[in-house]
Amino acid sequence: MKNIAFIYDLDGTLVNGYLYNQCFEKILNLDLLTEWPDVIEKSVENDATPNLYFTYVLVRSMKKYAKETGKTFAQIYDECAGNVKYFDGVTEWFDKINAYGKARGFDIQHYIVSAGDKELISRISIAPHIQKIYANTFIYENGEPVWAANVITSVEKTECIYRISKGKFNTYDATIYDKTNKEHRNVPFENIVYFGDGETDIPSMKLVKNKGGHSVAVYGENKERAQKLLNDNRVSAIAPADYTEGSALYNYICATIDRIATRQNSNSITK
Repeated sequence: MKNIAFIYDLDGTLVNGYLYNQCFEKILNLDLLTEWPDVIEKSVENDATPNLYFTYVLVRSMKKYAKETGKTFAQIYDECAGNVKYFDGVTEWFDKINAYGKARGFDIQHYIVSAGDKELISRISIAPHIQKIYANTFIYENGEPVWAANVITSVEKTECIYRISKGKFNTYDATIYDKTNKEHRNVPFENIVYFGDGETDIPSMKLVKNKGGHSVAVYGENKERAQKLLNDNRVSAIAPADYTEGSALYNYICATIDRIATRQNSNSITK
């Protein structure tokens, strides 16, 4: 059975809003939108990556909460992970689209590539459907994070896509830079579908689209941002972030699977 890879951003793509806000705001009193101007200011002062600086803010808040409550970091993550609000149809999406793909001879692999916290993402309800999560991680000592292990930015997202395509999944695996012929790849680029929602997804959207794959910008209330991505030739299509069966997004993805199947069947006949 041949592979198709669905690669998702998380915030604003599968999650209706920001995962950090939904999971941490009530428990840690940490609001990403409120904190962000200060994060940007401190990032400028320290010539730092904003996502990495916010990770520092998050860890500081978690350590404070852990000290006040006596809870471990693992317990805090478990407590926070149940507060996720997905877009309509997300929780049913994976089983339904997997069945559609299987009926057409494909094994659909699902990946998340996010600037969020992997420890948190790995605990949310859709995590069992995901083959691998690429997100920010820490080095731990005595159950607490002491240093950043991986930080996912817009540029690192593109490397993750190459890892998925080549089947070189581990971040430390330097053989990703070796030439890998199409027939030896886990998923060729034309069998990759990237789902995103905004500016931080542009390098990934453009990479997948330029390599013959399919990039889709989904939107909640802000259609203008998605429309601009389409107008600027960053994506193949845009659709409301509604993953329910029969929605515009669902139908477009099913049609995309059909097109991939037709192309591969045609290639088999001509060989």
